[in-house]
Amino acid sequence: MNRVHPLIRVGGPILGLLILIYAINTAVDTFRAELKAARDAEREATLAAAEADSEQEAERETTEEAPAQEETEQEESVPPEAFFRQPTTAAIVPPTFVVKMGAVGVTVDPSGEVIAGSGHMHILVDTDFIPAGEIIPTDEQHLHFGDGSLEAELTLTPGEHTLRLQFADGVHTALEGDEYRDTIIVFVEEDAPEKSVAFFDPLDGTTVSSPFEVVMTATGLVVEPSGEVNVDAGHFHILVDTDFVATGEIIPTDETHLHYGKGQTSVSLELEPGEHTLRLQFADGLHTALDGDEFRDTITVFVEAGDESPSVRFEQPADGATVASPFEVVMAASGLTVEPSGEVNEGAGHFHILVDTDFTPVGEVIPTDENHLHYGQGQTTATLELEPGEHTLRLQFADGLHTALDGDEYTDTITVFVEAGDESPSVRFEQPADGATVTSPFEVVMAASGLTVEPSGEVNEGAGHFHILVDTDFTPVGEVIPTDENHLHYGQGQTSVSLELEPGEHILRLQFADGLHTALEGDQYRDTIVVNVEGSRTTEQGASVSGQLAQETIDLAIEAMTRTGCNSCHITTGLPEGDGAMLGPDQTNLGNIAASRREGYTGEEYLREAILDPSAFIVEDCPIGPCLQVMPENYGDSLTEEEIDAIVVYLLSLTTDE
Repeated sequence: MNRVHPLIRVGGPILGLLILIYAINTAVDTFRAELKAARDAEREATLAAAEADSEQEAERETTEEAPAQEETEQEESVPPEAFFRQPTTAAIVPPTFVVKMGAVGVTVDPSGEVIAGSGHMHILVDTDFIPAGEIIPTDEQHLHFGDGSLEAELTLTPGEHTLRLQFADGVHTALEGDEYRDTIIVFVEEDAPEKSVAFFDPLDGTTVSSPFEVVMTATGLVVEPSGEVNVDAGHFHILVDTDFVATGEIIPTDETHLHYGKGQTSVSLELEPGEHTLRLQFADGLHTALDGDEFRDTITVFVEAGDESPSVRFEQPADGATVASPFEVVMAASGLTVEPSGEVNEGAGHFHILVDTDFTPVGEVIPTDENHLHYGQGQTTATLELEPGEHTLRLQFADGLHTALDGDEYTDTITVFVEAGDESPSVRFEQPADGATVTSPFEVVMAASGLTVEPSGEVNEGAGHFHILVDTDFTPVGEVIPTDENHLHYGQGQTSVSLELEPGEHILRLQFADGLHTALEGDQYRDTIVVNVEGSRTTEQGASVSGQLAQETIDLAIEAMTRTGCNSCHITTGLPEGDGAMLGPDQTNLGNIAASRREGYTGEEYLREAILDPSAFIVEDCPIGPCLQVMPENYGDSLTEEEIDAIVVYLLSLTTDE
């Protein structure tokens, strides 16, 4: 897409004008090519520095004080992150433009008070981040949004500008961690439109080697995952050697219409050698093509023939490395396209890490368990947490349906030595989860870190055994925990037990005590969860809901599915029917058919994957024809664990007489 430079003005001889346009466009292309080369060199230097500092960083992480149990669980569910929502990096913007900011895992509050887990935004213009612990100054390069706002209008001079987002506490003190920072680069042009999408890389007419990276930009628009329709928001699609989809129509999903419904702004494409036309089309949350040239861009690329043989490998850690848990693993592929699961495409697939177990035989589906870790979203990095000792890690590349491919080029193996850390003592319920709905009797699994679980009788330092307190308070420190129906002792050193409770809500408290049952001092020796024990019930759903399911579970499931719009595409018992309810599979008999939908999966496993990773498997037939993958892929963020549990249980209870 050619852009008219602001220096060109109407008037003057036509020939002179054409010459000037040609010269400026040539200069812009040269500038962008030089910029890309510089950014690639900077990226390589950053990776090299990160590898050199990895050991020091791992030591810092293991010496950090372990947070309280409840805080840890919350951070794992929603890690803190501050980020630019609009514009994207490399966007071309007018001199005055709107910046939108976002945050998850933290609360955005006005300045004034220092509250844990909250703060406000700052934009730093063409200047470095403020070091952690220092107060962010107030000047023309350090813009404060102490009113808690997440949107601002900036005015910048023409040219390239670096914008840094820095999240700080209530008194403007910079917080420690990359999760509180984000960086984008924008190019200010006098006549740039307020809204536009464009290919930033590669340039129009570029010759590339397949696979190659494509960078997409948006100005005046929020790039977000599919699922909801929001004003001035949507996601990218790349159309390969085919025309734009007409305004108002849904962009299809096939090999020439590529969807990036997770909000991606950079992707890897693998194309056959030759000339290809790439069209960029921005659509709303339901993949509906928007009206206007500002939502489109077109480039031509020339793919040169390559002879790179396919291979996969661990980039990090090195074979034989000693690491501190948790540690980062970096995976890489050559001559292959790494993409999310769901479709089987030639020369494409995703990674799996097999921990202390053999490779899956060729042609078999790689199982999903604690030894077979799937990265079906196309991840190339992962964080592993392993017990101290020697571990063998095997990397196995598989197709979109998790089927192991034939050849050593799709595998790699390394050995790592995980060193023991000085683990702080703590106890916790491993199972059930806090807020879970269970059927009595149910299994309870207890765990301890930095402590020895042993039978009662002797008092040994750093050792003791578990007690579960049912619907009663903790025993005060130094007192002997009584023995009755509310104070359950596991003095044989048990870590898993079976509980039978009356239907209803129950509070379970875990209390670790010494060999004489004396309550120890400190929250690290305690944990608390709430469970809902199912009982028989009568419900409006009647015969269409089988088994014994608590009404609270039904209500929670229906509320969550209605809120997130499940009834927009599915016919589901108990939910109002939406206008497009026949676009997706009918769910009224899932209790009978869920376990048969996908080979090797239980009904529960299939439904959880369908919610959290809908691209992994697509049902072939829907009520009105072949099923398309238009289901949102952000339910892991928009639904709580309790809501997901309730939805799975409820859908499994739906049956008909068919």
